Amino acid sequence: MGRLVAFLLALVLLAPSVANAALPVRFGKSEQIERLAPVALPGPAGEQLYLGHKVTTQWFFGGIYLKDDGYVLGVEGREKAYYTLKADKIALAQKVGWLPNPLPPYQIHPLQYLLGYSLWLFLIVVIAWTMIETAWKRSRAVSQRAKARPAVL
Repeated sequence: MGRLVAFLLALVLLAPSVANAALPVRFGKSEQIERLAPVALPGPAGEQLYLGHKVTTQWFFGGIYLKDDGYVLGVEGREKAYYTLKADKIALAQKVGWLPNPLPPYQIHPLQYLLGYSLWLFLIVVIAWTMIETAWKRSRAVSQRAKARPAVL
């Protein structure tokens, strides 16, 4: 049991992150922006922007939750810089021609979901393993007691 728990803990802690593969132990919030399409709209400081999709993951050793933040305008050359897009801003930008109409679809990868909820998956596996091991030990103890007891005729 101890080896299994150590293996599973190492797997959760050292699993490659979709957002940041160089950081083996994760705490706090991590945001990932996936590039979807270039846009003609310049940023407030004149920077080049792109249409993206943002996902936020909350970490405490493993993933606690994953949040779909929807469409954002990412800043070229700055990995974590973005501007949020609300529905009214999207409609206006599409009307003017700055954003594609319809917006390109996006999909959150299943691996992101798996890592985003990995802490809970790890806890479920540990609890299930503990329950199975306890039941197995009890059944062995009962069968050993039955073998040790002399048969009464």
